[in-house]
Amino acid sequence: MTEDHIDGNPSACCGGCQNGANPRPRLVIGVFNDADCASGVARKLRGTAHAVCVLSNGEPLLAQDFDGLPPLSLMGCGRLYQQVAAQLELGASIVIVDALSPEQQLGFSRVLLEWKCDLLLTHDGSGSKHSD
Repeated sequence: MTEDHIDGNPSACCGGCQNGANPRPRLVIGVFNDADCASGVARKLRGTAHAVCVLSNGEPLLAQDFDGLPPLSLMGCGRLYQQVAAQLELGASIVIVDALSPEQQLGFSRVLLEWKCDLLLTHDGSGSKHSD
């Protein structure tokens, strides 16, 4: 199957999560039912991560403040976008961390788990393109 590159449609994914020459970042996403925990872990991670965003359930996904992380990096993989949007609709607070390496991705995942996130999602959009 050939890859369909994202064209602004959040329901599509290219498979290798590449959009031309601009690879999408490695993301670590922690879903919290407790907004205070989400804010606390975000404060802790802001000193070590390239970009940390906290999304709240009070606003639509695209109206959120993606602090240092382009919203399109999340929309680039439609399945991930749909999962995050669904969790926000259920009332969750979401922490999104941009990891610059696999080691950071693993470290940030551990921190989110230590803070008792209810759901952990990771996305490595930096790899090479492939066909499904």
